[in-house]
Formats: sequence, C-alpha cells, structure tokens
Amino acid sequence: MPLEILFVQSHIESVKHLLLMLAIALMAFASTAQASGLIRDAEIEAYLRDLSTPVWKAAELDPSAVRIFIISEDSINAFVAGGSNIFFHTGLLLATDTPEMLIGVIAHETGHIAGGHLARGSEQVAKAQVGAVIAYVLGAAAAASGAGDAGAAILSAGPHAAMRSLLAFSRSNEQSADQAGLSYLNQIGVSPEGMLDMFERLRREEKRYLGSPDPYTLTHPLTRERISSIRGQASQSPFRDAKLPELDQIRHQRMQAKLYGFMRPQNQVLSRYMDDSVPARYARAVSFYRSSDMNKALPLIDGLIAESPSDAYFHELKGQMLFETGRIEEARTAYREASKLQPTSALLRADYARTLLAKPSSDTLQKEAIALLEQSSQQDPSYNSSWRLLAEAYGKQGVQGKAHLALAEEAAMRDDTDAMRIQAALAIEKLPSGSPAYLRAQDIKRFAIRREREKADQSGPFFSGQPQGFLSR
Repeated sequence: MPLEILFVQSHIESVKHLLLMLAIALMAFASTAQASGLIRDAEIEAYLRDLSTPVWKAAELDPSAVRIFIISEDSINAFVAGGSNIFFHTGLLLATDTPEMLIGVIAHETGHIAGGHLARGSEQVAKAQVGAVIAYVLGAAAAASGAGDAGAAILSAGPHAAMRSLLAFSRSNEQSADQAGLSYLNQIGVSPEGMLDMFERLRREEKRYLGSPDPYTLTHPLTRERISSIRGQASQSPFRDAKLPELDQIRHQRMQAKLYGFMRPQNQVLSRYMDDSVPARYARAVSFYRSSDMNKALPLIDGLIAESPSDAYFHELKGQMLFETGRIEEARTAYREASKLQPTSALLRADYARTLLAKPSSDTLQKEAIALLEQSSQQDPSYNSSWRLLAEAYGKQGVQGKAHLALAEEAAMRDDTDAMRIQAALAIEKLPSGSPAYLRAQDIKRFAIRREREKADQSGPFFSGQPQGFLSR
C-alpha cells in the first residue's frame, strides 16, 4: 500500500479518535444536566434497599427487579412510576423520624407494584428504557451542581409543573396499597405505627397549605377515614410495639445526617448537629467539605475512620474529598478500601474507577478501570457515570466500537434519542458483526427510533398510567 494512502488512513483514524474523545467530553458535560433532581449515593441506596427487601419478598416480588431513585426535592413525597421504580423525595427521607415511618412508606409503594396499579407498555423493561422513565418522571433537565454532592451527584430540582401533571392517582388504588402495605408489615413482624405516624405527619403538612389551594399538594388530600382505618388496624397488630433493629436506627440517622450536610446551609447543619455523635460528626464533615474547609473536614472523617475502619462509606467520603481537591493517589487508596469493603456496590466500583482514569494514569490502571466499570454497568445500568467513564476508558485504550456503545448506553440513560441513535450507529460500524456488543448496539438504535416516534406522539414511556404513591398529591 502506498505511503500516502497509509498516511491518509492514519490521519482519518486520528480524526475519528479525536471526534470520539470530543463526544465523550460532551457526554460528560451533558450528564451533569441529565435528569433534574436525581441523586445517586451508594450508602443511602444500600440502606433503602436493605430496608425494603423483606417487604418486597413478603409481596412476592423479585428484589433485583425493583429500582430505587432519590429526587432532590423538599416536598414530602414518594411514588412508583414505570413499573417497578420507586422514587423518594429527599423531603420525605428527612421527614421520617424513624425507620419504622420509612418502611411504612415502602410497604405502601410496594402495594402499588404488587397490585399492578400502573399500566405498563412492556412487561420486561430493558436497560435502555430506564432513562426514558426517569426523564418522564423528572421532566426537562436543569443546570446541575458538581459531581460531588451526596456521593455522586445531586442535580438541581426540575420544573414543578412536570411533577404536578404526573402526581394524580386513584383513591381506590391508594386504599388498596394501604391495605397491602399493612399486610406486608404484619408478615415481616414490623409495627404499623410507623405508617400511621407518616399519615399523621402528612395531615399536619396539609394544614399548612389549606390557605393556598396548590394542585400539587391538594389534588388528593389524605382523609380522616383513611387514617382512622389504619389506626384501627394498627391497634390490633401483635407487632404494634415492635421496633426495627438498632442497626436500622443508626443507618437511618446517618442517612439523614448525610443528606442534611449536603443539602442545607452550613449554619443550619452546625446548629442541628452540635454533639459528638457519629451522625453529627458525619454531617459536619460533609458540610465542611462542601465549603472547601478541608482543615476541618478531613480530621472529622479521619476520626470516624479510626473508630470504624471497616466502614466503607467513611472511606468513600474521604476519597471524594481527596479526589476533588486534586490528591489523586490518596483518593485512589481511599476508594480502593471502600470498594474492597463493599465489593458488590456498583457506585463504589465506578467511583474507584474514576480515580484510576485520572492523571497520573497508566495502561494497567486503565484496564483495571475497564474491568471495574464493566461490572458496575452490568450490575446497575442506570448509573450514568459508569457508562461515561467506560467510554472514556475504552477511548484511551483505542477500543472505539465499545466506546461508542458505552456512549449510546449513557445517552439512553438521559433519554437523548439523537445521541443514542448516532452513537449506536457508530458502534455498529466499528464492532464485529454478530458479536454481543454489536447486537446490543442494534437494539439501542432500534430503541432510539421507537422513542423518537413515542415523543412525536407525545405518549408516556412504557406506561399509560400516572405514578402511584403513598404521598403523591
């Protein structure tokens, strides 16, 4: 082959590689504005899942089929959408005084799932469809904060109008979910008093809005009859005075401390968390980190690690602090320990991989990152960062076909049909015909075309019914 042709082909490949890396950079920027209000945090999600799993099993649901999402929103709310996806507002998580109150909400939401209260367009929701559900629930993306808040990312709250249009629901479904929830709590030996306490809290909240008839809060007010029914059944429960284990109480307090530290002004954090308890020091460490006061943040987290060296989430927070202040090697050590202590956490794997890809990096570290990210993205395909980082890692290794496929997966999580279709087509061009990755790229391309048609028809993604929720109003 003439040298000139070789040079031209090499130049073309270099340009393609440059365009690929540019696409990765653009995806990274876009992902910070992916779905307004969404939070990803390994510790909080693990607690919610562990608390929920006995309830799901009582309802004869497969726990691996239920997804949990957290929305950065002060209102007290939770709902189910798109099949088996449960959404919690941070306002609700902070308003639940006890884990018993929270598991009461979980039991009710599980009643919606088990009762089939959402009409589904498909019984099997593929990986790429999760993004469409999230986008539909959260509405248009808003400008985002950095990737540090609450473990991975706390994105700014989205338009309330979108939520208001979504949170209508059926009275009969709600009453049915109440009864189902109570039965699940009884099956697992948990007091129904927590559910009752949550309803009483909601009734107090309603009174605050009676002077301003906002459809978002007043479309479906809680009734005295509904509370009375639950109170009557709670009084007859043999588990009325039962409490969840002490570990659940501690994890609940830590969840609230962490959210408060990330989401509230420092003066409020320091006023609320003044003592020397673990949750208080945790909240202050987060708050000082957010204000870039590492001289106060690092000693607090180091103290917590010294007391509990096997706590993965203390190591995670330290790694986050170090990574975002440019101390990459130290951050790798912290994240490596966190990932080792919680080896099944997809989010911790991805965050550890992020440090391996940061400079100074190497071929060995990049390959290690790819292995971690492949595991993470398969375990939790709804975590955008895994796909974006995987595209970056593949790009650095020159594996362009898989890099484009990862970008297509990431675009699916943002419900970006243009990017989904384009990146899937580029992946098909580069990947071996008939390979699993090639077939996956074809699936995503077809899915993108279908989603474009659905958007043109202004139809909801994969469910015709509206979200159903314990607190939806």
